[in-house]
Amino acid sequence: MKVKTLMIISSIIGLLFGLSFFFAPAWTEASYGVNLDIGGQYIARLLGSVYLGYAALLWLARNSASSGTRHAIVVSAFVTMGLGLVLSIYDRIVGIENALAWSTVAIFLLLSIGFGYFAFIKPNAD
Repeated sequence: MKVKTLMIISSIIGLLFGLSFFFAPAWTEASYGVNLDIGGQYIARLLGSVYLGYAALLWLARNSASSGTRHAIVVSAFVTMGLGLVLSIYDRIVGIENALAWSTVAIFLLLSIGFGYFAFIKPNAD
């Protein structure tokens, strides 16, 4: 897989989750077995805006040549996905959400591996 492909996949995932959390946070979290009050919906919308921002960043950077800037974007994505993975695993350990949350663990795991590969193993790969 190329870094460009990973950025495209990640931006599409970010777009889907971002739109869902931004426009329908209560419905989105209800599918995970969580009920949000008005404050929780606000925080979920903030999360959605972050997902949409990352989606835009990765989409716009997908065609950039190998450079220090692209490497910084890939490392940043690795950090974001890695922290998301840690929080998702914590969620599964304490049982905040239902079994659908395993899909979130899988998504963050795969994206962490991909961005980690391009950040540290093949940092100049196209």
